[in-house]
Amino acid sequence: MPDTRGERGPGARRPVALSRAELRVAELAARGRTNRQIAHELFLTVSTVEQHLTSSYRKLGVKRRADLPVYLLPDARADVTVDARAGAAG
Repeated sequence: MPDTRGERGPGARRPVALSRAELRVAELAARGRTNRQIAHELFLTVSTVEQHLTSSYRKLGVKRRADLPVYLLPDARADVTVDARAGAAG
């Protein structure tokens, strides 16, 4: 798993490890889908979507949903990695 200590944000140099589930949920949220729409599309409960988003916000160092696109744009993707071990469970 990559080192996730240190700075967060678009200019951070250390990668942030999101699980596969967190990344899927965060990408859909960044594209403007509601929690209910995400839950329906991914066959999850709304509560699970909220938990994944909360974890993603913490890991990315963001405070609101509107900040997600900054972290999930193709040119910013180099700073966001998927933790395959966490993704296997989620």
